[in-house]
Amino acid sequence: LLGTLPYMSPEQASGDPALIDTRTDVYSLGLLLFELLTDRRPRRLDHLAFADAIQAIRFAEPTRLGSVSRALRGDLETIVGKALERDKERRYDSASALGDDIRRHLQREPIPARPPPALYPPRK
Repeated sequence: LLGTLPYMSPEQASGDPALIDTRTDVYSLGLLLFELLTDRRPRRLDHLAFADAIQAIRFAEPTRLGSVSRALRGDLETIVGKALERDKERRYDSASALGDDIRRHLQREPIPARPPPALYPPRK
């Protein structure tokens, strides 16, 4: 098992190197983004024994960004949530795709990560 425990993805914490791909890095970037936006990590692991921390990484949902600050609800919460999906098939395929959604958010454009409700694109 290689990596920094607080920044591990669920598949990395499983210990199976065959599961690790680019989306593992996207997960870690999502953790960093969460921490930069909130000044805290989406999961508290420091009080857990190593085996319990590994289980938390693999099976517990991380804190939602909007539950830390209401100001972070909406697109930012959606972007970070997609980067932190436990199921890597539902994450961004690359750091570039994550960056594209962040750029769209900053330019007040619709982001593909959000399913488009009827009023979402016109409001953007």
